[in-house]
Amino acid sequence: MSDIGAWVRQKLVELAPSDSLQPGETGQRLASLAQSLGSIQGWSRPMVFGLLCAPGDEERVKALAPHFRSSLAGWRRHLSETHGEDGEAFFEDVLRRYGASLHAADVGSSEVVIPKPPNSDVLRRLDQLLLQPARLDVPWRDAGYIEDEDDETVCTWVGRPEPARITAYAESYEAEFGRTLPPTLTGLLLRHDGVAVGPGDERARFARVEPGELAQPQVWSTCCGDPFAIDSLVLRGTRMFIVGELADSGFVCLGASDSSEEQEVFWVPSDFSGQPPTRLAPSFAAFIEDWCEVGLLLPEVLRRRCVPGWD
Repeated sequence: MSDIGAWVRQKLVELAPSDSLQPGETGQRLASLAQSLGSIQGWSRPMVFGLLCAPGDEERVKALAPHFRSSLAGWRRHLSETHGEDGEAFFEDVLRRYGASLHAADVGSSEVVIPKPPNSDVLRRLDQLLLQPARLDVPWRDAGYIEDEDDETVCTWVGRPEPARITAYAESYEAEFGRTLPPTLTGLLLRHDGVAVGPGDERARFARVEPGELAQPQVWSTCCGDPFAIDSLVLRGTRMFIVGELADSGFVCLGASDSSEEQEVFWVPSDFSGQPPTRLAPSFAAFIEDWCEVGLLLPEVLRRRCVPGWD
């Protein structure tokens, strides 16, 4: 085959997740991908989509492994969102059956290493609210952010994740601060690269878009802005890394201190008025838990933490 890379990429598009598939088709697509990746990882002369690669093409075929990892990572997210724990278990069972792994065997290679998102309760709870935004109508209406007479509803928008971009984002954080991103933040970005919540059209209450298309996201995507924009301020002895924002008000930041390994979450006003940062949560996981508790209303998180101007 003259251009095996183009053929494989086309096949990956054809085998992408879809809500219209029958259960048998889902299993067939996933098995085809897992079998091909397992062959690439474990055979000296791999077989891809049922075709044994030609002598001399082994390295070209093995170089396609990141494309299979990315495709399978998309399947993992899809099954987790549509079938919860059962979908995750099914996915892992198929991978084990064919000896495939989403982790690069050689960390020193040029392959993108895709970390497995933590299967935490807080991320599952966040997914439930994002995928079923009707649950948010009551707290938003009670707080006055949507109106009955206007038939307003709460809508959610999330960014499509790209593992290579998220890996680069995580590496830049580690290089700058000498520590890894909190696992809950990594897991969230691998599910949803940015999150926006607000009033919208009832006909499209949940939408997955390109990260750059998110409008005023409360959780920044990996391409939303410069997360190091206020790092140079070194507020209260703690360097700040922006992970979210309330438009025209302020930033949600991870705080990295040389004197502590803790990565607490702070609020920093956008006008830098001299107001000191306010601690919102002891960890990013705790912040997401608090955000879920108030129906993804970031202003309510600020009020509960007595942030000046919001208390």
